[in-house]
Amino acid sequence: MADPYVLYLGQFGAEKSPPKYQDSEDSMTKKLITFDQMVSLRELERANVKNGGNGYRDELQELINRLKSGGVAGGVEDDIRTIQAKRFFDKGFGRELGFDKFEGYLATIPEVPEHLKADDPDKPLLVLLEPRLNSIVKTCRLIGIKFVYDDQTLEPYDERHAAPQAPKWVRMHDGRHNHLRKPSTCRDELKNGEFSGTDLVGVCCYLHYPDCVREGEHVMDLPGSVGALYRGDSACLGVWDGQAKLSSFFGVSSYPDCGASSCRE
Repeated sequence: MADPYVLYLGQFGAEKSPPKYQDSEDSMTKKLITFDQMVSLRELERANVKNGGNGYRDELQELINRLKSGGVAGGVEDDIRTIQAKRFFDKGFGRELGFDKFEGYLATIPEVPEHLKADDPDKPLLVLLEPRLNSIVKTCRLIGIKFVYDDQTLEPYDERHAAPQAPKWVRMHDGRHNHLRKPSTCRDELKNGEFSGTDLVGVCCYLHYPDCVREGEHVMDLPGSVGALYRGDSACLGVWDGQAKLSSFFGVSSYPDCGASSCRE
């Protein structure tokens, strides 16, 4: 059966497929560390030390330890709960939450609810949310998303859009079919328990599905999170100059490459 997200992207002429859960042996070989990468890392380390910084030995060993504790050996993993939890663990969420071993972290991740398991053409993305850092700044930093503001810049639009207290699963779409529509309008139209994407939803979605945003093609509006000082602003996630960024913009304006996401639990 075709990946429902590939079919979903095809509606919008998106050429690049989203990441697959399973890699063939050939594609895995292509992703091996190269000699040039190792040389570059060594050169960067030397430059950092020369400028008064530290070497990368401890950080590199920490990464190796995390990968080992996450069980990198063995067959191809096809359980989406394990796959998505492992992504968080490998980014350092386990360390921040006090888990040395992946198994301990995984034990805190809920199973996928039965009602979310079936493919949904309208909401093809099954996404694990990890809210326990209680900081969108830290969450963005670990995932690799640039966010130049602080934890007080954005706030929930209402109680329905408040961040959960524990990990949870949602089904969502990335907002591509809402191009040229105001984020505020998309949010206000939702009913039957659906809610708009939030800052947390957006950055977690990006971790699991990097193609949910694409430079020059799609910015994901997240009107479930609004500006604390000016609530007419709403959060958005996009890629600019090759860097994924969480930002905010006018939630009452519409743009040809921006669209609001929505979710259901």
